[in-house]
Amino acid sequence: MKKLRTVSGVLSAALLLSVALAGCATKTADPKTPAPGASEQLDKELNLYNWAEYMPEEVLTKFEAETGVKVRLDTFSSNEELYAKLKAGGSGYDLIFPSGYMVTALKREGLITAMDKAKLTNLKNLDPNVKDTANDPNYEYSVPYMWGMTGIAIDASQIDLTKTPITSFKDLWKPELKNKLVMVDDSRELIGMTLKTLGYGLNETDPAKLEEAKVKLKELQPNIKAYNSDSFLEMLQAKEVAGGIVYSGAIARGMLQDPNLKWIFPAEGVNLWMDNMAIPKDAPHQKTALAFINFVLRPEISKLLSDTFPYSNPNAEANKSLDEKLKNNPATNPPVDQVKKGQWLADINDEAAQLYDRIFTEVKG
Repeated sequence: MKKLRTVSGVLSAALLLSVALAGCATKTADPKTPAPGASEQLDKELNLYNWAEYMPEEVLTKFEAETGVKVRLDTFSSNEELYAKLKAGGSGYDLIFPSGYMVTALKREGLITAMDKAKLTNLKNLDPNVKDTANDPNYEYSVPYMWGMTGIAIDASQIDLTKTPITSFKDLWKPELKNKLVMVDDSRELIGMTLKTLGYGLNETDPAKLEEAKVKLKELQPNIKAYNSDSFLEMLQAKEVAGGIVYSGAIARGMLQDPNLKWIFPAEGVNLWMDNMAIPKDAPHQKTALAFINFVLRPEISKLLSDTFPYSNPNAEANKSLDEKLKNNPATNPPVDQVKKGQWLADINDEAAQLYDRIFTEVKG
């Protein structure tokens, strides 16, 4: 459920954050004795910069045991925080985990380096049906890590879907849902969702179409009880809300505990996002970063990601051995046709980004 935000329009603000980011929390794995046959050519250390609660400790310790490389993990809470750290220079990170639209921005600004695919022999394990076509579909500058959707979740114990059918984003405007919905607090996601109900694209930049979406989104306000990107699952579990527009990863966890929680694929198609592995231009240990990427792409290692954090996995071979509960969970393992029907969030121009922010502020009042 990684929160996606557009980089355009916030870059200057992000730079102001860079000074405050020096004290990021650090989680250091214990040094391990190199396993027999471990590569002698890798660097002695590897520095990762990832989202919080997104990298299983077991993955790090296994890599250390096989290679003798000491791994250090720092975490960030937004793509803008990541951007600011790289833009300031001298971060010392070897491998970062940006979302798709941020890959586009970092590539444009020369802050990440092209991948040496010859060293990524496990790229073959990636699912050809799951590609971020809006950003880096050929894995030139990034490699998929985990991905997910933004769509509709409903608590069937509060909303009788036989009496109040919900099959599209448009259905959220029904008067029966007054004061019952939670929405991720994200301008791109919610304005994008509204654009789709009008027959437009998720990444629309036409001011006239965006103003049209503003009018329609304002009409939804009586049904919205809260904007919450971080604890919407807890609100659903506490029966504070009955449904809403949310991220799939958290709902997947909730569905394993409560069968009344339902993930609904809207007729307009879900919003799609991908978090990726990328190497900063000034990374001091680039060959070791490539070795770690290839390690993560092993099916048995990639499976550990889903076992610990049930987001969708881009590794087709890993998905073959998923627990049946995850295989059958549509929020973790969506049907291919629903993925193809969805649309990937893309980077937009600065002027459009500012317009999105202004519209969202006006809508929320």
